[in-house]
Amino acid sequence: MIKLEFDVHSDYLGSNKEVTVILPNPHTWEGDREPMKVLYLLHGLGDDHTFWSRRTNIEDFVSDRNLMVVMPDGDVSWYCDMVHGKKYFSYLTEELPYFIKTIFNVSTKREDTFIGGASMGGYGAFKAGMTCPEKYGKVFTYSAAVDLTVLQQWIDHDLMENAMGPYEEAVKTNANSFILAEEAKASGKELPEVYIWCGTEDFLYQASINLRDKLTELGIKHQYHECPGTHEWPCWNGALPDTINWLLE
Repeated sequence: MIKLEFDVHSDYLGSNKEVTVILPNPHTWEGDREPMKVLYLLHGLGDDHTFWSRRTNIEDFVSDRNLMVVMPDGDVSWYCDMVHGKKYFSYLTEELPYFIKTIFNVSTKREDTFIGGASMGGYGAFKAGMTCPEKYGKVFTYSAAVDLTVLQQWIDHDLMENAMGPYEEAVKTNANSFILAEEAKASGKELPEVYIWCGTEDFLYQASINLRDKLTELGIKHQYHECPGTHEWPCWNGALPDTINWLLE
């Protein structure tokens, strides 16, 4: 396993942003003979690009798999092109993948490109997968902040409004994950398969239930998993091995 941390200059953000990447063991990767599959892994609110490698065993779980993990810093952007802020969604879905594909030997195939995250990162991953389905073969969400009607009870409204605009307006637009899913389904495009996981004691548990029900209603292929647990890293760490197997199957 190789872990790198470096800065990327983003024209969309107008600054340098930190990125952490995990590369598989060289004997697994096989140099330029086999391009790596790639997972963009997104952190939650209040975390940064280092948290997945600091708080989980992601390095051990992928060390012998043909999978590169890219962990960007999303600040408190909700991975949006913010109403009052910077264009993090464009950075995540356009600029950063271009950089990764230019520098590293990763596959450019949709079926080899994945995105996932926890909490705010789950919202960002789902948004990316439904908005840019041609780019991602699979999406996963852990304890995802995907339902604004649930989220408004728990999250600082100023942080949400900086990213998405006033709540009353955001719930009526594709800032609302369920409207976004409806629009994606109506587009007729092939959509990524979605993997949903949440702990049954998580304060966002109902949001995951609602997402499952919406995807079922729309006929979007997905898996739903739950187990006892709260909104914390040990729960997400426990879900990772099965999720990685699912990504690579």
